[in-house]
Amino acid sequence: MVFFQLLSLLLFFLFSPSTSLPALPSPFARPSPLSHPHESTALLQFKNSFSIINDSSYCDKYYGIIGNPNSTMSWNMSRDCCTWSGVTCDEVTGHVIRLELGCSGLRGIIHSNNSLFLLTHLQTLILSQNYFSGQVPLEFSYLSRLITLDLSSWSNDLRLETFSLKRIVANLTSLRELSLSGVNMSSVARNSFMNLSESLISLDLSDTEMKGEFPGNIFLLPNLKELDLSYNYNLTVELSSCNITGFPHSLRISVDSINSITYVLPNTLRYLQLSSCNITGFPYSLRSLENLEYLDLSSNRIDGSVPQWLWNVGKDSLWNLNISHNLLTHIGKIPWKSLSYIDLSSNRLQGHLPIPPPSTSLFSISNNQLVGEIPSLFCNLTPIVVLDLSNNSLSGNIPPCFGNFSRISVLDLRMNKFRGVIPPTFAKGNSLRNLNLNGNLLEGPLPQSLVNCERLEILDVGNNKLNGSFPHWLESLPELQVLILRSNRLSGPLSNPKVRFPFQKLRIMDISNNDFNGTLPTQYFENLVAMMDAYEDSLVYMGERDVGAIYYSVTVTIKGFDTELVKIQKLFITIDFSSNSFTGEIPTVIGKLNSLKGLNFSHNKLSGLIPPSLGNLSNLEWLDLSSNELFGNIPLQLAADLYQLQIFNLSDNKLEGPIPRERQFDTFNNDSYHGNVGLCGFPLSKSCSNDGAQHDQGGDDDGDHNNGMIDWKVVMMGHGSGTVIGISVGYMILFSRSFNYWFHKRFGRGRRRKINARLRQKRRLNWKVVMMGYGSGTVIGISVGHMVLFSRSFNDWFHKRFGRGRRCKINARLRQKRKIKPASKGKHNRAMRSNVSLY
Repeated sequence: MVFFQLLSLLLFFLFSPSTSLPALPSPFARPSPLSHPHESTALLQFKNSFSIINDSSYCDKYYGIIGNPNSTMSWNMSRDCCTWSGVTCDEVTGHVIRLELGCSGLRGIIHSNNSLFLLTHLQTLILSQNYFSGQVPLEFSYLSRLITLDLSSWSNDLRLETFSLKRIVANLTSLRELSLSGVNMSSVARNSFMNLSESLISLDLSDTEMKGEFPGNIFLLPNLKELDLSYNYNLTVELSSCNITGFPHSLRISVDSINSITYVLPNTLRYLQLSSCNITGFPYSLRSLENLEYLDLSSNRIDGSVPQWLWNVGKDSLWNLNISHNLLTHIGKIPWKSLSYIDLSSNRLQGHLPIPPPSTSLFSISNNQLVGEIPSLFCNLTPIVVLDLSNNSLSGNIPPCFGNFSRISVLDLRMNKFRGVIPPTFAKGNSLRNLNLNGNLLEGPLPQSLVNCERLEILDVGNNKLNGSFPHWLESLPELQVLILRSNRLSGPLSNPKVRFPFQKLRIMDISNNDFNGTLPTQYFENLVAMMDAYEDSLVYMGERDVGAIYYSVTVTIKGFDTELVKIQKLFITIDFSSNSFTGEIPTVIGKLNSLKGLNFSHNKLSGLIPPSLGNLSNLEWLDLSSNELFGNIPLQLAADLYQLQIFNLSDNKLEGPIPRERQFDTFNNDSYHGNVGLCGFPLSKSCSNDGAQHDQGGDDDGDHNNGMIDWKVVMMGHGSGTVIGISVGYMILFSRSFNYWFHKRFGRGRRRKINARLRQKRRLNWKVVMMGYGSGTVIGISVGHMVLFSRSFNDWFHKRFGRGRRCKINARLRQKRKIKPASKGKHNRAMRSNVSLY
């Protein structure tokens, strides 16, 4: 009875909806396994065998990975290694089965005794995009359970030899994914791939520097779906003429050539890249690829027209078509309905613009020979993100609808013959980042609706016929980095900024060849913070993360030549205000823009002195201040601190004084200084006078003439004057009563009788005394002559004593005595001041 009562009570608690019991551990539940101590130790030893670099710029640029996502910095024995970043353990055994350390900044050599090879339970090993060097050890073959192995590198510093590859291929029989992209395999024998695992699904051998003929047996692997042989330009691929049932679904090849032209590609192929393979025509085997989604035949030698049968290749599935950089002349209609990316650039296409399907997000047909107007059907391209029609001969007006595209990021219409005005309306909230209309025939003012393009980074409207005043409203655009208004008809002053912090990110500013006037905009220069202390960890180019990796490009004047920048490096920082009508002085605040590579203020009406603060522009490579009204000396700071300067032009100004001699200045020729009549010194043929602090390679500044030899004309002049002085002194001694009186007073009365006796003897014309006076006078005369000729202090006293009215005659006589060409008339005072400032 008691038993049934207890059983009823237990059933009540178990099935009562209002009652709950505390959860009890199930006897069948598995506890979370702890890692194995020897594997934790092996991982720490693996970590300590490398140094760690915190530079993730490569992974950030190409993979969108910011920082080191699986950094080993946090590894320590205070936690179970199964919880460490990048480490995964088996839920049952606790063994480490996955190690994912891609983009972790590891640097060093993977030695053959590395503790990594003790982790024999590993199934996935990803060490991609680190900083490994040296050889890939054959000990990777010990990890026989590997399913995925990724050793891809960006630097080609990691090398793989034939013997190691054969051992790895032979032992890793379960391998399904193998990536050796960027590993140097230039010495690997082509038969090393004979025993690849039949379970292999993906093989990436891109950019491995392989040479010779690639073995065709790779295409016979039954499960291979993806094969990447791209960027091996010394490799030849042989495709069999038979039907290969196991052909990969994805094939990427950029090789020297493809030998067979009768190969048959299976209709299961979805991804095909045959770029840079020296193909001369469209492969006929493409006709069978009804399900193709991606086709890249770029950078070959395919010429003529696009065949009609190509329109049936992937008719309903193709979304990417790239046949750029070929020799095509005609394309006709584009029939694919699902195309999103179309690249037909750099061919020889003629006729009118082909109309892309409405689904297109990237359309590039630049660098061709197309004519005519833009069809109105282009207004249906609402998903468009990149539209590049540049470098053709298109004409007519730019469709106003282009300003209403909300998703467009790049609109490049440069180097055509478009007329009319820029579309007056740009929608609010648009995504436009690059607007390039350079080299057309556009008129009218810049539309103020451009202020709605808050993401705009590049605005290039140079070489048109635009008019109006400076578009000050652009100063509020927060992302604007490049502003090019050159060679238009813009005019007026650059007034003070209308916002507190104008042009905060501007790196390139070119407003040359217009009619701007007034003083240089000091307040703008004070706020160009992107030109101050600019720094990048690596070479970063504008636009490289855009759709299709289309880099931004502009045309600028570099060192006097118009140059197209196919890619704009972010550290390329320049200012060009040349060929306008600016007046006034050059602001000293320019010296704060110390990241400038180029500065051009030439062909204006600037006056005043060259500010010494320009010497702070230590990164400057070209400086052009020619054809202005600058005066004064060339600051020594320019020669001392501008050690990267390659192009320097101060011609056609009013500069004077010596040209500094230091560093880069010794490499400039006469053209840098011509038209400045007051300049002297190297490299000009005009030497500087001694009063002008000569910088010639010859002597010192103290007047060391004739290489240290005595000028005997000067000696004889001193000898003659000394003779006269000596006789006069002797006569004074012999016959002067005033001298006798002073002499008696000086030496006392006790000696008077003796002195009188001697004087009586001297009055008898004692010629010995005369000769002594003559000799001493000669010495005194030569000394006085030398002092007159070479003493600056005497010259200064003499000029001051006798006034400025006689200075010119005195200087002329002194120059004649020194046999030195006289300085320009009226420049003596400035030469003297220059002498003081330089020395």
